[in-house]
Amino acid sequence: MAKHIGKLILSRLAELGMNKSEFARRINKSRQNVQDIFKRESVDTDLLLQISKVLNFNFFTLLAANEELAKAEVHEDGVMYKKKAKGG
Repeated sequence: MAKHIGKLILSRLAELGMNKSEFARRINKSRQNVQDIFKRESVDTDLLLQISKVLNFNFFTLLAANEELAKAEVHEDGVMYKKKAKGG
């Protein structure tokens, strides 16, 4: 079953206590565009990467069917890195 990315983003926003206006400012979108994002079942990967950085959460892990992708971290430079195993 597909995940509704807009609802997941809205949930994370609430978890952080960030209001929609601040979120819109941080991703350089209008408040109306942000409202539209919350209604979407899918989001462009570039936008999702930007949202992931702003909300400090890797949304790709929620959507990943591939286990390796699910283990990736998004860093400030926008690059996703594979997490290193503990003790290695």
